[in-house]
Amino acid sequence: MPLAKFTMPRRAFADEKTGREVWQVTDGEFECGLPYMHSCSWNADDRYLVFMSNRGGAWQPYALEVATGEARQLCQITKGGCYSVSVDPLANEAYCFDHRRILAVELDTLATRQVADFGEHLDESDSGGRRPVISHDGKRVLTPLRAKEGPSSLLIAATDGSNEITVVPVLPENVVAPGGGRPEVDVVITLCHEQFCPGDSNVVSFQNADDQQNDPDQPPARRVREWRINCDSGQLTPLVYMPPGQRGTHCIWGRSGQRFYFHRKTVPGWTPTALCSVDAAGGDLRVYYETSDHKLGHCCASPDEQWLVSDSQDDAENILLLVNLARDEQHLLCWPNAAINSDRPDKRSPDLPPHKHRHPHPAFSRTGRYISYGSDITGRTQAYVLDVGDLVDVT
Repeated sequence: MPLAKFTMPRRAFADEKTGREVWQVTDGEFECGLPYMHSCSWNADDRYLVFMSNRGGAWQPYALEVATGEARQLCQITKGGCYSVSVDPLANEAYCFDHRRILAVELDTLATRQVADFGEHLDESDSGGRRPVISHDGKRVLTPLRAKEGPSSLLIAATDGSNEITVVPVLPENVVAPGGGRPEVDVVITLCHEQFCPGDSNVVSFQNADDQQNDPDQPPARRVREWRINCDSGQLTPLVYMPPGQRGTHCIWGRSGQRFYFHRKTVPGWTPTALCSVDAAGGDLRVYYETSDHKLGHCCASPDEQWLVSDSQDDAENILLLVNLARDEQHLLCWPNAAINSDRPDKRSPDLPPHKHRHPHPAFSRTGRYISYGSDITGRTQAYVLDVGDLVDVT
């Protein structure tokens, strides 16, 4: 049975503080969650914006034609979460994680195929809610296998439907400490926020969820924020490591795969905070912008890597900031005013589950003309879009 189309009228308004036009592109008695900023939210020509919504009671994937407001559910999944959809960087397909398998849906026709089935490796009781992690060439997907005992692994599958799955164990004995050599202590590796390097799909970066950066007495190897693994050799080398008194967070590759962008925060506390990057090997640290005015939180690089857009994690009153990477130029775009760490009892409907500390998570469109973000300023998380073509060169 074809999935019915419906319309979400665009609400255009001027931001109260900056005056810039903002479009609220989803609305209703439900919530709409955009992909995490290091997943693709937009297709190649910026026609479609994908998102997850619980409008039917459970999280399902949708695509919105931004120009017309026409939306459609992409497929029916049995178990998903608010980040379970992403767009193939090259093909016009959205990948949807359905419990233990990944489906690909062609955005124009809704033709659906199975990309990979990880059921042999993931337990039936897996809670779902996984997100599809796609290589930049669209040929590989991965998901983590977080073992209860022993080392965890990366499960990497081809996207051609052959279901050829490679298991890449993440072994502590393969860890290289900051500065080189074996670490002086054991390092617990807990996989989180996995990403393929766009320049080399044999390289995967991930955050160590066993994050001990706030403890200055921990040895360097235990204070690494982001690791990279060579899937052939299994070698684990530091990608983002900050000295005591600082921490790195919310990391994302640029489209070229040559730079890895992140936030540098002050410990203890938060500010001053800076937008930074390292090269693909974890060296050549660059600092683009530093401030004590806002708790900058999540960033995304423009397709040409000339700009970073960043949200802030200031409670209730927070910003989107556009920062040029080559010159001292910044533009305050708008105030999403996401609740962040507040349950927002004045606006949040009592029938909704407790607030999940959702953040704006801004992301550039594939051409660089648009920036999408989420906010629960209305009491329910919805999707918003800004046209930044007057600031960003999209030729």
